[in-house]
Amino acid sequence: CMPKWRTNEKRTLWGKNLGILRQKRGLRLVDVSKATEIHIANLSEYETGRSVPGLENILRLLEFYEAKFEDVFVQQEGDNSAKS
Repeated sequence: CMPKWRTNEKRTLWGKNLGILRQKRGLRLVDVSKATEIHIANLSEYETGRSVPGLENILRLLEFYEAKFEDVFVQQEGDNSAKS
């Protein structure tokens, strides 16, 4: 049984938020890949919701984006976009 925090809805939320952080900075996946040493295919899978980052990659991405865990992995109040 998959843990509750690894549901499809959460994956979509994570991916969307990771993509937003990247796009707000005008970065390409290749830019993030080079800076974080996370394979570009993995980054793409995270953003599209096909894969969930492991703890090491979560920490790398949070550090790279200078973001808090909540900025990426918690649905903000009034944000229903992950449910669409």
